[in-house]
Amino acid sequence: MRFANTLLVGLAICRLSAGKKCSQNDILRKYNIDENGVLYEKETSTPPSITKESWWINVCSDNEQDAPENCKSDDVVCGQTFVSFPDDKEQTLTQLVEFSSEAGARMRENDQNQLTIEFGDVKWGQQAISAKLTYTCDSDADSDSVVGAVWKDKQVNFDIKGPSGCLKKREDNGDDSDDGDGDNGRDDRKPKKSSGFGTWLFSLIVYALLFTLIYLLATSYLSTRGGTFHDFREEFAERAIGFASSVPQFLKEVISRIMGRGAPHQRGGYSAV
Repeated sequence: MRFANTLLVGLAICRLSAGKKCSQNDILRKYNIDENGVLYEKETSTPPSITKESWWINVCSDNEQDAPENCKSDDVVCGQTFVSFPDDKEQTLTQLVEFSSEAGARMRENDQNQLTIEFGDVKWGQQAISAKLTYTCDSDADSDSVVGAVWKDKQVNFDIKGPSGCLKKREDNGDDSDDGDGDNGRDDRKPKKSSGFGTWLFSLIVYALLFTLIYLLATSYLSTRGGTFHDFREEFAERAIGFASSVPQFLKEVISRIMGRGAPHQRGGYSAV
């Protein structure tokens, strides 16, 4: 049940992040996807007409490129199909597919160092469709390009190659605190352990002081039960002062035992044996 709740929270976070600020998403902010949108166009001869397929993909609102005509400004994926005739330059829109920023999104990194983003299910006519984007890194490319766009059942799959699939440099990621200063982040993990021990020690001291305070209050109340508040206050002050004065001697004895200084003194009683 706990796993299911965690999964629902994770999907909700993805839903809010997709098409909005990728810099606020734990996965997307690691990639250059916020800097690039991509337009894919394919023209096919379908006698007596010509069919033109066009897809606009812009996952992040960080990239402020304008969406094509007929597409909404908050679309993360927008597909259009136009039909025209050789003797007529006017194109007729015959199909429009839109995935807005409100579409649920699932993001993951696979074992092939690819970033995948899935959107769906979006109602299109009388059916529900989905879209899957697979980003592959090409650091030599200046911009993204769609190397494959295929409909499979009710899902359109895009293979996108370019800088969007590449991880940002550490200094550009804005997340240096998580990555560490080097050596695979080992320098960061050490301070975390130290911080955890310090927190544990501080909590122990606080609990000890709280317990002592409760103990002093209880014993003072029992000793002056039936008396006045003034009697209780004097009793509490006396016990508190006595406790405070005994703490240094107690600590000294504990340290002495830990350091082993008390060992010769303890064995001295057996020297005659």
